[in-house]
Amino acid sequence: MAQEEAQVRVLVVDDEVASQIIMKSILNSHCCVDVASNGSEAVEFFVQSLDDKRPYDLIFMDIIMPEMDGQEALRNIRRIEKENKIDKLKETAVVMLTILDDPKSVVEAYHSGEATFYLTKPATRQVIEKIVNDLGVLRSFSRCR
Repeated sequence: MAQEEAQVRVLVVDDEVASQIIMKSILNSHCCVDVASNGSEAVEFFVQSLDDKRPYDLIFMDIIMPEMDGQEALRNIRRIEKENKIDKLKETAVVMLTILDDPKSVVEAYHSGEATFYLTKPATRQVIEKIVNDLGVLRSFSRCR
């Protein structure tokens, strides 16, 4: 298998630059990381990854963002996966992140959007790395070039 194919592809979606930098610094040593600033960009990146036949293994998605929030973006991503007949077992894992500890958001993320995990910010390096490992998507410790 080519090294590029072995790299775990992660999309970080957050409108706060500081959060983007923190997440990227945590994940860069384990994954190939792209960053989007809102839900609309996330959906565009996701579609492009499918077109390129290099889908994301994991998405960390903030819930509260301008233009399109994380809940709507997640519903769009799941719809696109269904339209592309992506098997449920091969769907991109999505971790929803929010500053709010709101049970309604948790229910919506899991039931409407079929989120894989839900975290309240700030998430620690240990928690993020544990999620990556627990999901089994960490196939390579290679850095992106």
